[in-house]
Amino acid sequence: LLYAFAGICVGILTFVAIVDNYSVEPVVLDRVVVRERTPRDDGFTESELIVTIKEMNLRFSDIVYAQAVLETGRFRSTSFVKGNNLFGMKLARRRPTTAIGIYLGHAKYESWRESVLDYALFQAAYLKGCKTREQYLEYLKKNYAEDPNYVEKIKVIAAKVG
Repeated sequence: LLYAFAGICVGILTFVAIVDNYSVEPVVLDRVVVRERTPRDDGFTESELIVTIKEMNLRFSDIVYAQAVLETGRFRSTSFVKGNNLFGMKLARRRPTTAIGIYLGHAKYESWRESVLDYALFQAAYLKGCKTREQYLEYLKKNYAEDPNYVEKIKVIAAKVG
């Protein structure tokens, strides 16, 4: 089982490395053009994030993107800038993770793409039963954030992109 998991992780990391070499045009997510507000040395742009979310086939991609926007304060938070954490994730203890440590109480990643990959592992571990947007949002409300208005904020951001 350990070898199978290691093989899957290597395959996913290979995929991420291949994706890392792509160059893409600005992305239109349905009706909103995402502005390139935050280029970084590691290739991060909002457009690259959207492409990566879609290529990893994350469920409810508009909600996932909205979480990244909210959790990072529009990609300006210290946890994101210094720790590459797009989703405010804590260090996972009961599931596989791509985190390399802890920074300011949250998981730290080698790159922002590793953060997206860790979110994919989170979805695989805990969100199999969520078939609808409503179930997904209800899970987030009960289990993900401490802010009682978290889901409402996510809905507002997601509506703008999606």
